[in-house]
Order: sequence, then structure tokens, then C-alpha cells
Amino acid sequence: MTVREPSHIHLLSAKAWPYVVVMSLVVALLIVGLWNHLALQAPLGRVLASDERNAGIEARAHFGSYIRPHVLVFDLRRVAEGTREVDTFRVLLQFAAALQDRRFETVRMAHRGTTKLVLDGDYFQRMGREYGDKNPLLFVAGFPRYLRRPNGERVFPQGAHGREDRPYRQLADFWEVYQVWYLTERTPPP
Repeated sequence: MTVREPSHIHLLSAKAWPYVVVMSLVVALLIVGLWNHLALQAPLGRVLASDERNAGIEARAHFGSYIRPHVLVFDLRRVAEGTREVDTFRVLLQFAAALQDRRFETVRMAHRGTTKLVLDGDYFQRMGREYGDKNPLLFVAGFPRYLRRPNGERVFPQGAHGREDRPYRQLADFWEVYQVWYLTERTPPP
């Protein structure tokens, strides 16, 4: 009696392949989610919990499209009434300090999932490194200069109306950043 060798070996039946593909996608999504959580959301959660003045702010952080590690998305989800703009800025500074050893090309400042502003990544890293040594109000003057709209145009053109030479204009620009970022949509989400 001779034993017949199969002409080819089937590792998986044709019916099993869809399940393997679906399970592979689920595992990949879980890995991406865990990576975003551990690298960005967990540090942001620690920042929000570490300072009682941050109580009125809810934010999320993730990589660009969840898989682009050179892009950071800082997404304000909720800013409670009575929370001041400087409180939101302080959270951004504290988060920059928590990530000061990480390099990003850009930081997308979003509100409820929509990118409103784009901050230069080098400036974000500099803010983080200098946060503990420098009065946070000193960042106010320079911050708007490093912002662009999502289409790439500057929010505040350099040299326009002598902005760099007028402290009151720099302060007005700083407050205008928050109008663009989230104040015009401050009502609670549905």
C-alpha cells in the first residue's frame, strides 16, 4: 500500500482566510491604539490630573492619522465655562514639558477633532524644555509667530503692523489665537 502525498499543503482553508484577515486588522488597530495611548494620551492624562487648575479642560492627544509619529495632534474636546485661555495655554506648556525629549515636525492644535492651527514642532519642543525655567507669560509674545493655519498660511504675518515691537499687539494676537482655536465654538458638544 502506498501513501499518497498531497500535491500541495493547505495551511488554512478558504473559509478561514476572511477570519485571519479580520483578526489581523483588529490586532493591528489595537497595537496602534495602545501605541498612541502610551506615547501621548497617558502623558497628557498625567498633565491634566497633576494640576487642579486643569479641571475644566478635556483634551486628547494622538499621532497624525494615528500612525504618523512626526505629527502630534493636541485636540481640545471640552473647555468648561470659567476656564481661562491662560489655563489652556498652561496645559499645552505642561504637555510640551512632558514630551520635551520627543521631536515633532508639527503640532496640530485641534478642537473636537478639527485642526484649527498648526504649531511648529521645534517651537513646541523648545516650550517644553524651557517651561520650568521661564515665566510662562514670556511665551505669550512668541507663541503666535509660530502658528499657521491648516492650509499653511501664517495666522499673523511677521512684520505686519509692527506686531513684534508692540507688546499690546502681541497680547491681542495671543488672545486671537484662542478665538480661532476654540472660543467661537465653546458651547458643549451635543
